[in-house]
Amino acid sequence: MRGIAVLVLVAGGAFLASWGKPPVTQLITVAQLEQVMAGVRGDSDGSAAKRLSQMRLTERLSNARLAQLQSQITGKHSREQLLVIADESAFLDLPVEDRIDDPEPDAAAQAAMLARTATYFKDIMQEWPNFSALREVTRFEGTATLLATGLQDDLGTRMGAALLRSPAAPNWECPRAPRLPTHRLDVIERATLPVIYRRGHALHAFSPGGEFACMQHGVNTSDEFSEMHLLVPLVTGGHKAAWSHWEDSAEGKIAVFRFSAAVSYTGSVGDEEPIVNLTGEMGVNPRDGSVLRLVEIRRWDRNQAAREYDTAVEFGAVALGGMRLLLPARRVAMFQTPILKPASDSAVDGYYKKFHLEKSPLQEYLNDVRFGEYRMVVQPVDAAATTGAAVATNRR
Repeated sequence: MRGIAVLVLVAGGAFLASWGKPPVTQLITVAQLEQVMAGVRGDSDGSAAKRLSQMRLTERLSNARLAQLQSQITGKHSREQLLVIADESAFLDLPVEDRIDDPEPDAAAQAAMLARTATYFKDIMQEWPNFSALREVTRFEGTATLLATGLQDDLGTRMGAALLRSPAAPNWECPRAPRLPTHRLDVIERATLPVIYRRGHALHAFSPGGEFACMQHGVNTSDEFSEMHLLVPLVTGGHKAAWSHWEDSAEGKIAVFRFSAAVSYTGSVGDEEPIVNLTGEMGVNPRDGSVLRLVEIRRWDRNQAAREYDTAVEFGAVALGGMRLLLPARRVAMFQTPILKPASDSAVDGYYKKFHLEKSPLQEYLNDVRFGEYRMVVQPVDAAATTGAAVATNRR
């Protein structure tokens, strides 16, 4: 779906960090990742994790391939770094060999699929019962690319902190300075959050911190179904969808449409409304219109800094109250923003030159969310009753 901005691209598996030059961030295909995983099988957990943390995929890693790779390693840190690789790839195209090479449906068939999707949200979801679920969140923080050792050391000093872009973005980030991790991204928090849904909308206490806020500062505010209620009418009714391809899923063959639009978002802290360039793709069941995968990539500028906020949600079948519902199974959310102040700042310009940077490396926040333990809620649901219901555990 999109490319990856990297500082340096080289072939091979060696990593060489030299003073004054950006280190290697390796771009690899899914097939190459499988070769790497076979090669690190006998390595220590720390060694395997370090090697994986230096890589990013150029293709999406399917759930089936991820499960196969996860079965090959048992180390805690190497499994975490493999998950990072998989989550970051959630916004990319599948390898050609993982697609279904069937003919493109004609315009009438495509229109009929999108009409079924519009009906699915308008009629079927509104009749869903009340239910609850547990959201298991693993939060990563780090950098989108590897930092030169010298730059990372400098940023860790009091003087170097003056080079950092101000982290004053309470609606997107933890309210503190960017963290420089051991690996490119490290786990900073794990939490289990109970959520109650009523007619396809999540009810929970809202925090001004947003999706990437530290859990101790409030309840996570992401709502997979509300996002869909806002987006699906835009895509299906505004002639925004364009045919992409067929691909496989646990529900069988799905039709994938791509979309793009310029939308205005109101920030959760009540500030100005940025114009956001929104692109993405939607994978639908061609038979009943249900959505099985929804990807949104949002890009905008704020305070002289380019921002990117991406989400990918996958849905799976759940038996609930005698019905078979397609409910969230996995969500990946990624937010990236520059670490350094703009090079136009004379105090910072020297660091861009010293480390051969054309633009600032990116701070990255990555949330991996898994859903489970869906239960019917038979008593009346009061949104206020869910305030403070989140239970954060195993914080790091």
